Order: sequence, then C-alpha cells, then structure tokens
Amino acid sequence: MPLLTAERNIEPWKRRLFLPCYTSVEAAKYANTSPQTISNWHYRESKLGVALPGKERGKDLSYLQLVEVAVVATFRKLGVSFTKIRKARQYLQQRFNSEYPFAEYRFKTEGFHVLLDLK
Repeated sequence: MPLLTAERNIEPWKRRLFLPCYTSVEAAKYANTSPQTISNWHYRESKLGVALPGKERGKDLSYLQLVEVAVVATFRKLGVSFTKIRKARQYLQQRFNSEYPFAEYRFKTEGFHVLLDLK
C-alpha cells in the first residue's frame, strides 16, 4: 500500500502528485503502450514481484505512477528486460527509501542495463 501523503509531511502543493487522476487508457496513450501492458506491469507476479507495485485495482494512476509507467515503457522499447527493471526498481526503492524511484531520479541505459544518473 502506498504511503499516505499526509503522513509524509509533504507540502500541500506536492500532494497533487499522489492523487489518482489518470486512467490506464490515458496512461497508455501518454506512454505509447497498451492498457493491458500497464495492467500487467502493476499486477502480474513473478519471482521478484510486480514491475510497478503500489497501484490498487480499480483506481486511477497518480502523476508519479504515470511517470513510472512512461519510464518502464521507454526501458522496454530500448530492450531492457523486466527482470532488470524490477531489480533496479526494488534496489532503488530500498536503497533510497523512495516510493516512486523511476519518477524521482534520472536514469540512463547502457546496452540492456539500467543506470542511475548521479549528475
């Protein structure tokens, strides 16, 4: 379950980034992918879990979730495997205590690897 913004002491203007307001159809158009693909990323389990955890069934996506969908779509188009995407996201989430690491940090790819841009 995602952290509640009120518990995180976020400024009121930033809270809107967490409000669910994008349907899967809208997110698919923005990320140039299909709604079914987005659903798979949020709900299809593997040994490592889902690619993008935190979305509740039947709820819209927040802006930060939309950004993460777009980042994953871009990685997939560049040939990065789901396994590497999941591992990178899990590592960053734990290491940086970030709820939406793909939306909060800059990334690059080197071949089929996901790299954090520390500039």
